[in-house]
Amino acid sequence: MNTPRITFLLPVHNNAATIAQTIESILCQTLADFELLVMDDGSSDESAEIIRAYSDARIRIVRNERHLELAATLNRGLALVRAEYVARIDADDICLPRRAEVQADFLDAHPHVAVVGSFIETFGEGDSQTLRFPAKSCDISAAFVFRNTLAHPAVMLRKSALAVKNLGYDESFCRAQDYDLWARCAMAKVQLANVPEALVRYRLHANQATRRDSQTSRLAAADVRRRLIHFLELNPQPDELCVHEALSLNTFIPDEEFVSAAFQWLTDLAEANEQSRGFDQEAFLRVLTGRFISLGRFANLHQIQSPDIAGTPFGSLVTI
Repeated sequence: MNTPRITFLLPVHNNAATIAQTIESILCQTLADFELLVMDDGSSDESAEIIRAYSDARIRIVRNERHLELAATLNRGLALVRAEYVARIDADDICLPRRAEVQADFLDAHPHVAVVGSFIETFGEGDSQTLRFPAKSCDISAAFVFRNTLAHPAVMLRKSALAVKNLGYDESFCRAQDYDLWARCAMAKVQLANVPEALVRYRLHANQATRRDSQTSRLAAADVRRRLIHFLELNPQPDELCVHEALSLNTFIPDEEFVSAAFQWLTDLAEANEQSRGFDQEAFLRVLTGRFISLGRFANLHQIQSPDIAGTPFGSLVTI
């Protein structure tokens, strides 16, 4: 059996309402040299019957005997894929027709890149919008300290590059498994990228796992951010972690005390990275400068005294 150029890795758990659209979007790709590995994680609805109704020889179905959850299912799938390039997709999202071709060509042309994502176009609940992410590895990695900048259902992985670094999904994470993996990639200096084009349509709906279990998702993401802060050789106090989370989620209370504490914390982050060289310093300063500018504008809007930044790493970068 010939090795396909790409394996689409599709985990499924009770997705009967949407799985057909997802499969058909894969079968309609402009690049036809792929296998579709469907990992049925113990579905109890009609998902399995819908999948088996497709007669395309490129579809391979593996069923977990019991529900393993997403991280374990993906790790099992990664061990079973036959292609070097692994395209992730979820069972409620849609691949745009050129998705496989664009990302495979990108990885061919950039052999140092291990993971490539893309912009995503939302649909379903609310107005459709295109979510954009940084394109370069240094900017993607630096931004992880505050947010995830690789959309999980839009990534294509170079399997061998992750294997060399022994990187896979941490099965202790019930949520934010992808954010954790990308953060560990960044800390291991694995090269990442995003194609500046929407290649996946991302469905917004009330039954999404992150929305059903939003508190667990927030805590898991906060744990990833805390690990990244420790990677910079910082040992934050609880109040500093609260400031960091408020900045990450834009949930801060509008008062002078918070603005002052946030300016100090951002300065501490910049100085810690300069010493540890955890991330590219120029890219990291760009990320932090954006937070500085937002805080400064907020302070001015609310007639709050902004701290003096002349002696900070941002003195030459920030104009408020």
